[in-house]
Amino acid sequence: MRNYEKYTGILLLAIAITLSACKDDSYVRPTVLITSSVSYDTLIQPIFNASCAISGCHVPSAQTPDLTAANSFNNLWNYGLVDTAAPASSLLYEHLTATGGQSQMPPVGPISPTMEGEILAWIKQGAQNN
Repeated sequence: MRNYEKYTGILLLAIAITLSACKDDSYVRPTVLITSSVSYDTLIQPIFNASCAISGCHVPSAQTPDLTAANSFNNLWNYGLVDTAAPASSLLYEHLTATGGQSQMPPVGPISPTMEGEILAWIKQGAQNN
């Protein structure tokens, strides 16, 4: 009977160590590194069209900023959402990646790591209206 108690104690200790080693380290998805030139019109605005400028979200008379094609570029700058001096700290990028204490946008789920990379590259390249 003593061996049973000994092995039970060892088993419980092993389980306790295993469970204490498991902690919730928030997983951060890696952003895909984009090294090619990024065009606002051909890459960035389509991301907004599909994920942001949709009914009830970032369209006129809904959530600010308005990210529809006619207004998005100016609104990104007017609302201070891009920072070419610190691209990864841009509010736009922080919202899309749920970093810097910002809430996840879009709220229905993240955009792809490639799209995140394109937006980060566009900001790094000067956030131009090209």
